[in-house]
Amino acid sequence: MIKKFTLSFLFIALLASCVSDAPPTATTWDGNEISYISKGNGQLSVVFIHGWCANKSYWENQIEALSKKHRVVALDLAGHGESSGRRKHWTPENFSKDVVAVVRELNLKQVVLVGHSVAEDVLIRASRMLPERTVAIVGIENFKNTGIEMTDSLRGEVNRFFRLVAYDYKGSAKAFAYDQLLIPGMDPKVRGRILRDVVEADTSISVPILRGLFEDFELEKSFLKEMIVPLHLINSSYRPTDTTHLKKFCPNGFSFTEIDSCGHYPMLERPAELNKKLEAVLAEIAANKS
Repeated sequence: MIKKFTLSFLFIALLASCVSDAPPTATTWDGNEISYISKGNGQLSVVFIHGWCANKSYWENQIEALSKKHRVVALDLAGHGESSGRRKHWTPENFSKDVVAVVRELNLKQVVLVGHSVAEDVLIRASRMLPERTVAIVGIENFKNTGIEMTDSLRGEVNRFFRLVAYDYKGSAKAFAYDQLLIPGMDPKVRGRILRDVVEADTSISVPILRGLFEDFELEKSFLKEMIVPLHLINSSYRPTDTTHLKKFCPNGFSFTEIDSCGHYPMLERPAELNKKLEAVLAEIAANKS
């Protein structure tokens, strides 16, 4: 009887330890559980937001390096990674509310929002939803083409692209990745990981996110003009950043630095260099807050 009880107790303890290993979650406005990682302590709370078809694990090198000096949080947006996906409308506004849920769950102060790629639309909105907490936003491969006008000709190209996506998502997504996201000479493991995540993505989520990127373009410019916190950009030089028009849309100014010989994923391709540049930006932000 004692042995049976001991075995049962050990089984329950083991089960409890497995459950406790699961990442914590914050519940968002529509009942989704937003999975996140939180590590370290510091004056600034650095919140990482992943891009298209990605998840919080893309930031693992940054979490490890930056958590030595700062509170670092990385989250899976709804429908990605370990977060639930009970949602109908996959819009930048709703994703921004996922960020808000985690920030409020952890009661973070002096928040620096860091976002990659299409997360630029989430960054701006989340900062507007958290004006009393956000001290700066940092874009990774963001706001590179603010001078482009959404003409009828460009809209036609966009519509043709989405017709191809509807006909053959995997083929179109792979072609899009090679054209826009990957560069020659990229580490095969990194390239394979990105391609797998893009091609195998849930199309009910990945396609609306891309549509939102094009539909939100003009609104993004007006949001930039209204920003009340500093904007810091760290972009790859593989495709140039239109800083001339950024000056027009960022009346309060911005900082900008580039990473050479890198594609669209510096956190995976050049993690050490990205970490160094992030540390420099965070030191500047901290100094301005002192």
